[in-house]
Amino acid sequence: MNYFPIIRGKLYDLAAVTQLVADHQLPNTVTPIIEPVKDIAGVTKATSAMAHAAHPGYVIQNPQVGNYQLLAAPRHLAVLSHTVQPARIFDAQPAALVIATTAAQAKLLPKRQLALVPDEARVRQLALPHAV
Repeated sequence: MNYFPIIRGKLYDLAAVTQLVADHQLPNTVTPIIEPVKDIAGVTKATSAMAHAAHPGYVIQNPQVGNYQLLAAPRHLAVLSHTVQPARIFDAQPAALVIATTAAQAKLLPKRQLALVPDEARVRQLALPHAV
């Protein structure tokens, strides 16, 4: 079973991810989804550590919490790689992972889209092949 925790990009949360990945203590069945909330160096450090260790992860490109999404040009950018990929909270832009928050959004996703969807009966009835 895989676990996809959404981690708000706060200082200590990002430091914990960085340390766990660097110490090889984070199993590959745990795929962090980082939602940057502040423009802090921890975003770069955590994603760089995941990329260096080839640990799977995602970074939300359109965060809904904090002031990161309000910045025209953040100083601390996420490091993307073949294992650390972009994710988006449901919108019209493409991404490796789309986070749908409602059954209506999940229903609109393309068949082959990897998506994080709510675990509720209405969504399970859709039988989305690439939903996690």
